[in-house]
Amino acid sequence: MKEQYGQYVKEMGADETGLGRWSWLRMEGNNDIKTTIITAYSPCKPRQHSYFSTFAQHQRYLKINGITQCTKTNFRKVLLEFIKARISKGDKIVLMMDGNENMQTGKLAKALTKEPFNMIDSIRTKIGDLKFATHYRGQEQIDAIWISKNLEATKVTALPFFFSIGDHRGFMMGVPEELILGN
Repeated sequence: MKEQYGQYVKEMGADETGLGRWSWLRMEGNNDIKTTIITAYSPCKPRQHSYFSTFAQHQRYLKINGITQCTKTNFRKVLLEFIKARISKGDKIVLMMDGNENMQTGKLAKALTKEPFNMIDSIRTKIGDLKFATHYRGQEQIDAIWISKNLEATKVTALPFFFSIGDHRGFMMGVPEELILGN
């Protein structure tokens, strides 16, 4: 982010559990334009049981706090509640996410396309129905950049696997400044 954009950041935070499921920042620009940008990670059940996996850590936290929902269900529920609250404040949303589920047919993807969210997957918008793996061992798109319908991704670029740290493709998206900040 360009140095001059920092002046538009009015709030920052993370999911209240402290589990690192998502973090966010809220930008306020001209003409009362507000945009919340969220980076999120939904843990997946590991192939082999591991006491130290992210999924297991989240399970323990939920159990200790009396929450009986499965880890993914709770992640989805609480994230959608957070996004819904931001939309009710008039915010546009950018959600960059490792969803660890199919971003076309999964429960979270389906919820994001419906009321009150009405979001679109900016990657899918550019590549159409092509089969597109986003994890090096995968066959499906499990990562996405979801945006409010009143935003427009002018460009989306998928980086090759292992371009950087991690085992997922990285993505870059261009959105006109005036849509994010009203400038």
